Amino acid sequence: MEQSSSLFELSVAFQSCNSIERLARTLTTHLSRNLEARAVMVWLRQESGGGLLCRSHWFEAGLRLELAPGQASEGILAEMLTKSRARRLDKEEIEPAMFPHLAADDRERVATALYAPIPTSESCSADAFS
Repeated sequence: MEQSSSLFELSVAFQSCNSIERLARTLTTHLSRNLEARAVMVWLRQESGGGLLCRSHWFEAGLRLELAPGQASEGILAEMLTKSRARRLDKEEIEPAMFPHLAADDRERVATALYAPIPTSESCSADAFS
């Protein structure tokens, strides 16, 4: 029953979204409340067809991850744009080179990660770290 209530809340929240920016913030808020994650980021493909930009993020209190400057066009984010299913990375699978969208000093801090492509006309990817 809890899952149905969570989906209903998300549905109601999405109804009030009048822009893609608002939708990204709403999704980030929902994921931060429902995942056991230390960080949540929502990345959207640029209209120009270039890389992805982080449009919304949430970090656990006391945690701060710096994003690499510019658009993300390599690594796990680029890979997830071609996938139709979520991917969870455990500590054994993680290599810092997978995260060029994070500042170099923060890539080593990722212990686990969850990436979920959200198929839209604009291409969106959400990730969560612990």
